[in-house]
Amino acid sequence: MKAFKTINDYIASYPKHVQQILNTLRKTIQKAAPRADEAMKYGIPTFTFYGNLVHFGAYKEHIGFYPGPKAILEFKKEFSKYEVSKGTVRFPIKKPLPLSLVTKVVKFRIKESIEKLKSKKSAVNGLHIEYHNDGTILAKGKMKAGKSDGYWEWFRLNGVKMRSGYFKKGLQSGEWTTYDAKGKVYKVTQIKEVKMGVSEFPKISAPALRAFATAKIKSLKDLSKWTESELLELHGVGPSAIPVLRKALSTKGLSFKK
Repeated sequence: MKAFKTINDYIASYPKHVQQILNTLRKTIQKAAPRADEAMKYGIPTFTFYGNLVHFGAYKEHIGFYPGPKAILEFKKEFSKYEVSKGTVRFPIKKPLPLSLVTKVVKFRIKESIEKLKSKKSAVNGLHIEYHNDGTILAKGKMKAGKSDGYWEWFRLNGVKMRSGYFKKGLQSGEWTTYDAKGKVYKVTQIKEVKMGVSEFPKISAPALRAFATAKIKSLKDLSKWTESELLELHGVGPSAIPVLRKALSTKGLSFKK
């Protein structure tokens, strides 16, 4: 079998009527998975999205479509009219492609990939990545002892950088940059290092500590000036933090503002 470097070369090697079928299938996949990348893998056209998404290829009597075993099982009823094996379905080359079904299958595979990404445990140490619901990167940066530490970046849905800056033991530090919609520098801010009594909040998450730093809550005494509802409005502070903070305040004879 001849090795093709691009999908265009692969498709161009077939007769005109087969090219038309392959191009239609390719465009259908592109429309269903606009953020997927294209490549040649295993000698056939492949779409990737944080790993292989689907493959397809042309043969003498059929078009091979390879969405993987889980997709085959998920759409078992719809695929019942075609020849199927583990991870593969064969569409007769002389019959119209089931394009609406292909679209559903590709979107299922995208959802599968995103769920797999989200199921990965957050890094306690090393690189940590967070994702938008469509699987694109929302934020990435370094973690140390379960806290943000070092350089971090945030991105819009279209991949354009939105913000970047540094953390030190879970707190904002140094230079922070905000970017406009085109990714150009819009604002640069110098964050003064906040020395917070972290030991006073032994079970508070890094996002909550970042919220405290932004709100200039440097101690339990500062915290006592806030109501519980006001605190919950801070990005990074969840309901589960309130009982812990309430207990920490009580150890110092303090309480939330009423």
